[in-house]
Amino acid sequence: MAYEPIKNIHKGHRERLRSKIQKYPSKYFNDQEMLEYILYPIIPRRDTSPLAYQLINRFGSLANVLGANVDELIEEGLSEKTAAYISYINYFVSFNLDTILNCEISSNRFVDELAKLMRASEKDRDDENMFICIKDSYGHISAYKWIKNNENKIFESLRLVINTAIKFSAGYIAIATFSHDGSCCPTAWESFITSVYAQELKNYEILLLDRYILSDNHIFSFSEMGLLFEDPKSFSESGKYSIREILDCQKRL
Repeated sequence: MAYEPIKNIHKGHRERLRSKIQKYPSKYFNDQEMLEYILYPIIPRRDTSPLAYQLINRFGSLANVLGANVDELIEEGLSEKTAAYISYINYFVSFNLDTILNCEISSNRFVDELAKLMRASEKDRDDENMFICIKDSYGHISAYKWIKNNENKIFESLRLVINTAIKFSAGYIAIATFSHDGSCCPTAWESFITSVYAQELKNYEILLLDRYILSDNHIFSFSEMGLLFEDPKSFSESGKYSIREILDCQKRL
């Protein structure tokens, strides 16, 4: 008799829920649906909906289920393996949340450090007007250098940026300039140049973390404003600039 694989009779329901979760944000789902989805990998063939309902009813919320200890979950009829799985999810969520918060704090410190270095070293530069800083794996500036940025000779400036990054074996760099007129708002040309820099640096496996414009009281971040395009084509597709501005930028190249 030919072997026939066991069919998962709940596959259709799982696929519908999986598709729904991929299409819509979490606010459109109740705790039971979210827990049901979380249980799919550890319970591949059983209908997880009744179990999800039971656990939410017992503990009151998804957060409380994930926060329950292994013994409490086993008392609800879960296997030791499934109970440990749920407990691990809570651990990883908490760990990653802490990591994200630490990254945000580290990012703010990095910008503060960059601004202090720029202002402290400003008097030592001649006609150099672009500040290049190298970021290490701990989020600190490991090296920095002023270079001459000629906006009308973009590829000469780009070569200086790349050579500086290669010299310091950089994997991550940030670029910063002082505002010419006291305003931190970038021009379309500056935004386009930045997208060219990001793309070319990527070809050398160097990531442009951000470009900053500093005035006396403000710091403008291209990344925070959604202007750090890795591909110059994305610049024209962003909808942030008019066709006239885009064509003008391309002509100047």
